[in-house]
Amino acid sequence: MRYNHKHHLYTVAEVGQILKLSTITIYKYIREKKLEAIEFGRHYRISALSLERFIERHTVPAQAEGGRSE
Repeated sequence: MRYNHKHHLYTVAEVGQILKLSTITIYKYIREKKLEAIEFGRHYRISALSLERFIERHTVPAQAEGGRSE
């Protein structure tokens, strides 16, 4: 398998740092199945692709000029 940046795995702490959230919040998102994670024993890893999807799902669209979204 060729290496692809989408295969990069982050720790819960790294995802917390990227999103500026606590590790407790990241674990909560994993438990609630809001953030897809891979479990290795008692440790979780989050793929770059899963993190990207999570961010996309939580992105608020920008409003058009005049204050109305289209």
